[in-house]
Amino acid sequence: MKIKTTVVTVALAFASMAQAQTTPTPDATLDHVMKTHTFNIGVRDASVPLSYRDGKGGHVGLAVDLCNKIADQVKTVVPDVKVNYVEVTSSNRIDFVKQGKIDVECGSTTDNDARQKQVSFTIPYFYSGISGDVLASSPYRKLGDLPDGSVIAYTKGTTTATAIGTLDKSFYFRNKDNRLKKVEGKDHQESFNFVRDGKASAFLNDDILVYGLIANSDNPKNYRMLTKEDGTEQVFSVEPYGIMFRLGSPRFARLADRTIADLMTSGEFKKMYDQWFMNPIPPKGANLNVPMSHLLKDLVRNPTDVIGGYTK
Repeated sequence: MKIKTTVVTVALAFASMAQAQTTPTPDATLDHVMKTHTFNIGVRDASVPLSYRDGKGGHVGLAVDLCNKIADQVKTVVPDVKVNYVEVTSSNRIDFVKQGKIDVECGSTTDNDARQKQVSFTIPYFYSGISGDVLASSPYRKLGDLPDGSVIAYTKGTTTATAIGTLDKSFYFRNKDNRLKKVEGKDHQESFNFVRDGKASAFLNDDILVYGLIANSDNPKNYRMLTKEDGTEQVFSVEPYGIMFRLGSPRFARLADRTIADLMTSGEFKKMYDQWFMNPIPPKGANLNVPMSHLLKDLVRNPTDVIGGYTK
């Protein structure tokens, strides 16, 4: 009897091991996709050239292309999945991911330590930096030149909002505190338009988004970027962009990271980058002419999730 019990016990142990090997690890994103047979991609309206409206009712950009590549890999797990685009804003994008309204967000979202407590990110696919623009007719070159009472525009729900609060009390504004006034736009286009309409002296945002808004404006020559004394662009930070998705998604994280890494190491990512940053893009055929930065070149050579000295 003891021998039989031992045999049964061993058999159950092996069965349990086999089941553990065949039962997928719980995954908030892929489990949701399997349950709903939908894959909802969060897109933006004016994050040129990453995720924006193409003027024909569709959404395009580098981040959208990357998410479509990830969706192709999701289809290998859930073949009959339906892919949907859901437009999000800077204010609601994180909540939409957390609430399951979207499975991924493909826009211009910075991966930072504070956000990682709420959502997950893929390995970076782009590096931006907070900068800004003024009217070409403005006598002010750099942020510190702006006089007392100047109005700075920014977009609600962005890392720029935090940066402005820091800059307001920094050496950029010597000997004075809290002398900036702020105006908040609901999206990037509205924030940019505050400068156009004379309601703000400068618009601060991730530099690539400012480039895109200028390029697609009615008259790009009416604007110029903030510059330092040597004429180079004034940049206040480094912003790594990642594709955002729900916490507790280890299998999806591997799938998405592998998709982006394979695109980088195969040379396909470079072609995608050139399409959106070095060639005419819709809707007006503007060419941003923004070569790949040294940081991004290094990342493409060796895809990694190490960002700013810490690992995700």
